[in-house]
Amino acid sequence: MISGKIQSFKHFSILADIAPDIGYTRDFSYCLKITNLEKYPNYLLFVKIGSENPGIPTKPYKLIQAGDCVSLIGYRPIATIAAISKDRVQANDLENSEAGTILKNTNLQTALIQGKPIIEHPTVLPMTYTASVVEDSFQIQSIDPNGLQLSLVARSSPVLPKLILNWIIFPLVGVGILVWFIRRRKKQKGDK
Repeated sequence: MISGKIQSFKHFSILADIAPDIGYTRDFSYCLKITNLEKYPNYLLFVKIGSENPGIPTKPYKLIQAGDCVSLIGYRPIATIAAISKDRVQANDLENSEAGTILKNTNLQTALIQGKPIIEHPTVLPMTYTASVVEDSFQIQSIDPNGLQLSLVARSSPVLPKLILNWIIFPLVGVGILVWFIRRRKKQKGDK
């Protein structure tokens, strides 16, 4: 009998028996970073991680620290970034937990300035990505009472080592094996 606990598989998306297309992988974890947080010292930014599946509950608003890369873990996770003026938040509105600092005051949660776009965890990436963690960097374009606007600045793309492996080393090894077979065959014909 299965216990009532829900098992969490860190860094895995369960996508039934559907294999990714050839040349793509799902073997990576994903995190997001806000690169210009220090330019907005009067605001606190929070991330709320949910799922594309509406039946999966969302996690509480977690405080984003400057320089931190926030991991998106779970089944098809999506993240919403929200901001609030620092002068509206008291120390007792926040709670430290093993997940980080969370906003526990539900009244303040309704006052958060919601950000756009909603950030989605990529489901597959080209196999040329060699890192086990894909990091997207976002910048704050504007914060005002009507909204928080973010833009994607860069996605980490450590593809060079794998390209060297795929396009230089593997072909050289293949040519070396081919030359070895040809020489061996010529030697065998010469011995007869």
